[in-house]
Amino acid sequence: MATQNAIYEAVQAAADRYSGPMRAAILSALKALQRGVHVGDVERLLAAGRVVHTAVLPLNLMQDALTAAVGILRTVFGNAGKAAEAAWGISTGFDLHNPFIEQAMAQRAAGLITTLSLDAEQTLRAVLVQAVADELPWLRVARLVQPLIGLSQNQAVAQLKYHSALLKDGITPARADLLVQRRTTALVNARAETIARTELMAAANGAQQTLWELAEAQGLVTPGARRRWITTPDDRRCPRCQEMHGQTVGLTGLFTQPSTGRQVPHPPLHPRCRCAMVRAAA
Repeated sequence: MATQNAIYEAVQAAADRYSGPMRAAILSALKALQRGVHVGDVERLLAAGRVVHTAVLPLNLMQDALTAAVGILRTVFGNAGKAAEAAWGISTGFDLHNPFIEQAMAQRAAGLITTLSLDAEQTLRAVLVQAVADELPWLRVARLVQPLIGLSQNQAVAQLKYHSALLKDGITPARADLLVQRRTTALVNARAETIARTELMAAANGAQQTLWELAEAQGLVTPGARRRWITTPDDRRCPRCQEMHGQTVGLTGLFTQPSTGRQVPHPPLHPRCRCAMVRAAA
């Protein structure tokens, strides 16, 4: 049986190899979304009082741009599954063309597209609502929306509040716009990195989970086989992951976070989570 560290390293290696390309792919998708948001369209929405309307979002452009990211996830899924198969010394015929594996990978890809699309809609609504509450000029808000749309809802609202604070401190509107846009660019870059790391770990862990389910269906694992959650074998583990360490469940069971009751099928538990799984004794 493979050691705990060997499995952890196999999962990490499958994700780490594509961290740079995945970050670039996610950033490209977020920028495609930003470029497709037109100032005039946003200004007309605000003038009409339609602060919950998302028609100005070119989600199709972002979804098309995510093709590269989906391709990377597919590669990582395949590599991680084969690495886990080798580490455990079993042969399931793990192959991305297997209908069972193809379905699992398709769900992973669809999840990424759906999540980013919903995030963009929530961010737009939050920005427009906050802008109206702060009584910001429509044209200025419309100009700020384009870069902010690449952020999460909370990040975007925080940036608007930062803009308002700058104005109250006597900063000129033009200078405030520039400062917000600069900070927003840095935040979008960091967010792309976070999404990339999280999605890669989800794909790598998901591949290992799919492998076990496939092995179980083929009778290659003992009845009652279980999985155990493991954290990073260094001092960088966070309190949220630490409370998950060592928890065991069945191959198709759900892990439960003790402090919140939240349940997940496998790592990651949170953005940039580096946890993995190993098989546990039945």
